[in-house]
Amino acid sequence: MAFFSHLLGRNLLCLDNWRIIAMQLILIFIVIAGGMGLSVEAGLLGPLGGQVGDLWATFSVFGVGAGLTFLLMLFFSPRNSPSFFAQPSWQLLGVCLGRFTSSS
Repeated sequence: MAFFSHLLGRNLLCLDNWRIIAMQLILIFIVIAGGMGLSVEAGLLGPLGGQVGDLWATFSVFGVGAGLTFLLMLFFSPRNSPSFFAQPSWQLLGVCLGRFTSSS
């Protein structure tokens, strides 16, 4: 019930509330599908690593993911999005530091 606590005190039959509920359920489904995708990736990476080596298997899985992400960004990103260097410098520093702390 806490998941839908922002809807308490409102008319639940309102169309906007049903859109919010539908969006939350879709996002939950996307999270579950992402977890299932990680298990599929692990199942593919094991046998591939045995055949071509662990490093090349990791590079190939990363390359496919990066390529798919690039295609999604190419076709579905907003056209007037700000430039990478138009962002505040503290956010760019956070990205770099986050990269190094997650690798250690």
